[in-house]
Amino acid sequence: IEASVFLPDTTKGKALNRWLSESHDFRVMVVGTESLSQGQMSKIAERFLLAHPKVMMVIDESHMIATHRAARSVACVELGRKAICRAVLSGTPISTGPMNLFMQFEFLDPDIIGIGDYYAFRNRYAVMGGYHDDKGRPLQIVGYQNIDELTATVAPYVFEVRKSDVLDLPPKVYKKVYVQLTSQQRELYRKIRKEGEYTINEKSAVAKNVLELALRLHQVAGGHITTYEEQPQLNGKVKKIPTVHHLVKPEDNPKIQELLDIADDGRAMIVWCAYRSEVADVVAALRARFPNDLIREIHGGINEDDRNTFKNEFQSGACRILVSNTATGGTGLTLTACEIMIYYNNTDKMVDREQSEDRAHRDGLKHSVLIIDLIAENTVDEVIIQSIRDKVDLSEFIRRRIAAAGANVGAILGEN
Repeated sequence: IEASVFLPDTTKGKALNRWLSESHDFRVMVVGTESLSQGQMSKIAERFLLAHPKVMMVIDESHMIATHRAARSVACVELGRKAICRAVLSGTPISTGPMNLFMQFEFLDPDIIGIGDYYAFRNRYAVMGGYHDDKGRPLQIVGYQNIDELTATVAPYVFEVRKSDVLDLPPKVYKKVYVQLTSQQRELYRKIRKEGEYTINEKSAVAKNVLELALRLHQVAGGHITTYEEQPQLNGKVKKIPTVHHLVKPEDNPKIQELLDIADDGRAMIVWCAYRSEVADVVAALRARFPNDLIREIHGGINEDDRNTFKNEFQSGACRILVSNTATGGTGLTLTACEIMIYYNNTDKMVDREQSEDRAHRDGLKHSVLIIDLIAENTVDEVIIQSIRDKVDLSEFIRRRIAAAGANVGAILGEN
């Protein structure tokens, strides 16, 4: 049987019609899950499903549909109803806790778990507490319950295999490299940590909760910070317009300087960033330092065709350094040419770290990969590393620390 694979986009309407009208032994349509969030891609996928009486729908990296209210999650569930067979694949099915399971099994078959909606599922398996709404109802998940029951319910529908059982891969090698904030970064860091607000370039902002405070401090440690201006829209909603403020020049940024020193040894390298502005700064600094090396970047502003080209260049050795944010490049790519992986900044999501590490640590890897974390000493960078070690998101880690006896926000977010 010869497979015919079609990669749709919203500009290929005629090509889709021609492909659907032709005779093929085995048709396969490949659609990016993120493209189902908006636009016409759901309609294109639906046309394929309706054109065939027997279709299997498979979602790879199914943790991407774990959020029950996300447009792409809802779209996948609705499309799945039109397929006679469904499957999900993921290396991190419960990346932030058991609640992640609901939408994945809602896609597979809602009768497996047998609970009507997400909130009934949450009431059964989560313990609510923390902050409350204006009616006094708890809004925060503070623990879990009946997990043995949930595990037994889904077990007959789960096939699990560990990487170590099927692949003989070299071990990961970890290293922490500490840097010191500049005096300007340190002054702003202390002000934000103490007061929860800041003014920069005549624009002011206030951190409304501990997690937002932590993320603002995280930006400072990377060399920039963001303010937001609210713009009313015609539909009555308010749109937040971000402005990125650079705190230090690249030549004075301690993380960038450490990164350049590491890159001097000439090995193939991936640099992971948390924010687009960091990607831009890192790429500019690398290109200035290594004008004869091909350096590529992957983020939301790079189209799918260029991402594939850049990946192939990296795998072939034509590109020595690939810089990306983990939200875009951290899933779905095979980058086994990597010899050094540097985390300029981690995100607050544990799944981003797990997925991005495995871009290199997968079938075809022949050498050990050195994984380096650049850490601003005595800052929230260290807190994020601890949350990764504990395999929880930063928000959950902070919640646990606050709940612990004697913990305070100042101690949690660094004393720099």
